Amino acid sequence: MDVPVWLYIWISVIAVIKLINIAIGFIRQNKLVAVHSVINKVTGVLLFVFPLTLAFIDLRYSALCICSVATAAAAYEGYLIVARSPVK
Repeated sequence: MDVPVWLYIWISVIAVIKLINIAIGFIRQNKLVAVHSVINKVTGVLLFVFPLTLAFIDLRYSALCICSVATAAAAYEGYLIVARSPVK
């Protein structure tokens, strides 16, 4: 499978955002924080269905959709962690 370089970079950026969210949540609340928002669940469903779509949807288009939703989910998760956690 030919995976474009931009996809590797985008996935890495999402991972860094998620790691920053974990670090901020741990610093502010002294525990691991996991946000179970609807958009996180939608991202999980899209990732689950992703292998099934490769037969009839080009990787670039399905990855674009999934990465867009995952980026929005990571940003929203960061917002919730900062907005709902007490400041020490």
